[in-house]
Amino acid sequence: MTYYWGSGDSNSKDGKNSTYDVLVPLNHAYWGIIDNLSGQNLNQIGMQGTVKPHAKLTCLGAMHWFDLNNNGDKVYNVAGAPVGVTGTGKDVGNEFDMIATYAYNPNFDVQLGYSWFWYGSHFTGANSKIAGKTLQDATQLYIQTSLRY
Repeated sequence: MTYYWGSGDSNSKDGKNSTYDVLVPLNHAYWGIIDNLSGQNLNQIGMQGTVKPHAKLTCLGAMHWFDLNNNGDKVYNVAGAPVGVTGTGKDVGNEFDMIATYAYNPNFDVQLGYSWFWYGSHFTGANSKIAGKTLQDATQLYIQTSLRY
């Protein structure tokens, strides 16, 4: 189980910025594989579990719940840019990740992953369109190989 907290600005008009600035983000380590968010103005609770049904196969599942720390500040994307408008609720969304890694031998493995991010109530009304596009759930499917020598 993980918990992450990054401060947000309570008043964007007072000339003081109290939003946490993520200088060197480790997005995968805290905020899910899909890289949809940055740690600014963010509360995140995560759970993950790993099973090894075979000596060469490892399966990981993770669930993340995201909320704004402060409703007076915005959501920040993976690049640290503010997204949407303030005051539309704290529920940013949830992410589910599944990753299976098959180690063919000590030098070569294959990984298959699937991630799904669904937006919360913060992204309704004024925030349901970002850059003129209606937000849809984000999904990602990937396969990768690693060769170590």
